[in-house]
Amino acid sequence: MFYVFDNADCQFRGNAYRFEGIPVDKSPPILEPGISFFDRPDQQHLFKLHLPYLWRTAEGIDTLFQPLINRVSQGLAVLSGLVETDWYPSPVNLIIAKPEGSFHISPGDPIAHAIFIPRPLRRPALTIAAPHSRINREARKGLAEWDQRHTKDRGAYKALARERQE
Repeated sequence: MFYVFDNADCQFRGNAYRFEGIPVDKSPPILEPGISFFDRPDQQHLFKLHLPYLWRTAEGIDTLFQPLINRVSQGLAVLSGLVETDWYPSPVNLIIAKPEGSFHISPGDPIAHAIFIPRPLRRPALTIAAPHSRINREARKGLAEWDQRHTKDRGAYKALARERQE
């Protein structure tokens, strides 16, 4: 069972957001659902959380929506999704797996991260270094040094991260 509360401050009522003045002020409002469900049998374990925003990024910048990094969001499992937000003409939906048991999300609770990615970086050119190459040897040497330092000091990562930021 799902339930939602009306919130006049953000024009959310009856499980729908109202987008007014699109394309002009005298147009009837466009309604976008707050929560919707899938019809296909293989997607019955999922639902959509519709965000009440039109995302716009600079030309060539996409947005990767994904679960919260390094923390849990009320037990929700947000599926990752990449959206071309420089042109996509509709509000973004988060796809979420239905959790086991009950949960409650309050306004302002974080549930996902949005990471901006320049489109040219989506298709990087990767090369595999030959086992006898200098870069391969240096990487393996760095790994061995890291392993020794980490074995001696379990907090080595934090120290190294601080050193690199200074």
